[in-house]
Amino acid sequence: MKLNQPSTLDGRKTTPEAQLELRRRCVIYFRDGVKRAEIARRLGLSRQWVTKIIQIYQAEGFDSAVAGKKRGTSEKAAEGMRLLSREEAKKVANWIVDKNPAQLKFDFALWTAKAVRQLIYREFGKQLALSTVRNYLRS
Repeated sequence: MKLNQPSTLDGRKTTPEAQLELRRRCVIYFRDGVKRAEIARRLGLSRQWVTKIIQIYQAEGFDSAVAGKKRGTSEKAAEGMRLLSREEAKKVANWIVDKNPAQLKFDFALWTAKAVRQLIYREFGKQLALSTVRNYLRS
């Protein structure tokens, strides 16, 4: 083995199709009686990764182990972290598209993040950071 070369493949950097194939082969090797360390060696992945896939296979079955899990925050968890509900965000978006600040009794001529933050506070009683307001405006 050469120096500075990882001994295992970084599965995160492979295509989704290649990841699926690695998981499929892992489960098939396991069903054929191949030891976990040997599976890891054959696939060029870590023993911990092999163990994780096998545990999913044993708990949830072949399809679940091969399909893998979606990375990142789930839609349900993300909804719980939102400071504005989807309906509130939609209302704000409609207000800033359909009306100018003067029409909503603000002393501004244009919508800025600061003005939108004041609108959100006045309408919903929610104090958001300017960076959060900017994130909502970008989305």
